Amino acid sequence: MTSSTTIAKKNPQTIEEFFEENAERFPPLLGNTIAPDKFLQLCTGAFRTAPKLRECTLVSLVDCMVGCAVLGLEPNTAKQESFLIPYAGKATLVIGYQGWITLASRAGMEVVCVDVIRKGDTYHISRGTDPGIQHDIDLEAKRGDVLAAYCVIALPSGRLFNRVVMKKELDAVRDKALSQSRQNDTPWRQYEEAMQLKTAIIRGVKHVPKFGDHRLAVALASEDAIEVGRPFSYGDGLDLATPAAGGRRPRIAAPRSEGAFPIGDGDEVAPQGDPDALL
Repeated sequence: MTSSTTIAKKNPQTIEEFFEENAERFPPLLGNTIAPDKFLQLCTGAFRTAPKLRECTLVSLVDCMVGCAVLGLEPNTAKQESFLIPYAGKATLVIGYQGWITLASRAGMEVVCVDVIRKGDTYHISRGTDPGIQHDIDLEAKRGDVLAAYCVIALPSGRLFNRVVMKKELDAVRDKALSQSRQNDTPWRQYEEAMQLKTAIIRGVKHVPKFGDHRLAVALASEDAIEVGRPFSYGDGLDLATPAAGGRRPRIAAPRSEGAFPIGDGDEVAPQGDPDALL
């Protein structure tokens, strides 16, 4: 995807300095999705809104930012396109369902509708040569538990494609995600319906032709890896944390008032406050 590139120059004292010193490395990855100056502001802003990210390894942080650049998604903003999640000393990039809608749009598709079907709703799902979804909601009636999630995608040809994900499949995706995390504040626990909608979109875009935009293919590859518990790096081919001159490894430090800490195996991490909500 990208030729080998070294993203490390000096011995930055803070994560903000690291990205400022390597700012010129990101524009080629961004393309025309996000202005480079804005992307740098988003990168440094993410660490201010989620202090726990400062406890994560440099390699995982940079890989997440490379992922945001490659996908052209804003991290930790009101757009809710993507989120940097700190866990067990590593940062993880999570694409929100709004991010999947953005990626689909860039690939020439339009997510016309994404919703959940609940008990009490009126619905009809047709298959075969004339597939479609009819879904009606009585605004005055009490809706029950989720039965399924679905999305409708408009292709460049004008044809509509729909994908329905039954509750059993949604639960399997949720249970797999929860089995890989011991956190109580995971997206599936806090925002289950949003994650069900996201799952429907992912299942939908997986089954339609791709129209030349590589970002969607990269995002799908990352999602496939997550589902099977396989490591995935957006920075494959990039030398993200080469030791700087003198053999010293770049470090991430907290603000001076909080005490500086280097990141590395066996290093102690200064205690930080609870992170802000990321999803």
